[in-house]
Amino acid sequence: MKLLILISVLFISISAQPLIFMSSPKVSYSEEYKWVFPTFIDGSSENLFLAESSRGKFDWENLRMVYDTPFGLRDPSIIQVGDTFYCAATMDAWVEPVDSIPIMKSTDLENWTITHYIDMNEKINFVSDTSVIRTWGPEWFEDYNGDIYLIISIGLSYPGSYWTIHGWENQQTYCLKSLNNTMTEWGDLQKLQIDTLALVNDCYLLKKDNKYYLFYVNEVNPYPDNYHYTQRAESDSFPGFFTTTKEGNWHGWGRSEGISIHKIKDKYRAYFDISNIADGATRVGYSESYDLDSWTPKVDLNINIYHGTPFRLNIKTNKIIKSNY
Repeated sequence: MKLLILISVLFISISAQPLIFMSSPKVSYSEEYKWVFPTFIDGSSENLFLAESSRGKFDWENLRMVYDTPFGLRDPSIIQVGDTFYCAATMDAWVEPVDSIPIMKSTDLENWTITHYIDMNEKINFVSDTSVIRTWGPEWFEDYNGDIYLIISIGLSYPGSYWTIHGWENQQTYCLKSLNNTMTEWGDLQKLQIDTLALVNDCYLLKKDNKYYLFYVNEVNPYPDNYHYTQRAESDSFPGFFTTTKEGNWHGWGRSEGISIHKIKDKYRAYFDISNIADGATRVGYSESYDLDSWTPKVDLNINIYHGTPFRLNIKTNKIIKSNY
């Protein structure tokens, strides 16, 4: 009887303890890095917001305003140079004329200041009486050799032009090269050379196997049935000439805009705004690919953040993990 009681006590004691497996501990994504999504709140608070996620899918949280900007902010894109983060964004969207892009900086992603505004009319050579009337959708791009660019959509105004509310007729896409590591000096604008008659918008550039892949939204006016799809063009050099290799609804996402693509080990993940949802809203979706050709069906994240460029941040070093090559 005593033996039976002793065995029972030992069994209860062992059962109360957690089971321990003798294997190497695995570090979760949340312990290595986190996803950060710079964004804005459409129509209610066009300031700089950040949201965070451990895996970049359905667990976005801690959406907060980190900078109450003195202008309406949209389409934020962030890069890190050294220990400093730089943010470029659309300023006062759909208000004309807006010929500048604001540059903001921070060392901790929480406290931001404006360093300066890039005046596009000072960076481009025009014929007489032609000017920049709108700038939007800036996107950072770092080349193989460390050169840093902004890719920017620009609306032009000139005598005899017809400028619609969105300005698609005179829309062009340019790149602007930084001349120092504080993002305060810039070269002249260079037009991206692309073999398309469509007007190019919301560009995102990445590199794979020494080739440049440009993802862009095709815009024309009046709008045909196939407008506003994310297309893909390729080039052996930058800023081009780019040849369009994928067009229409080749990815299966339908109409979309504001794309960014991130390499994660052996696959790529695309984030983009899903346009023309049945309820009239615009939300973020994602899709994944191993070769940039075939993509998984889009997934609607059903979150109130969009049209920013998310990135992964190493939690220990506070460094952005480069993921576009």
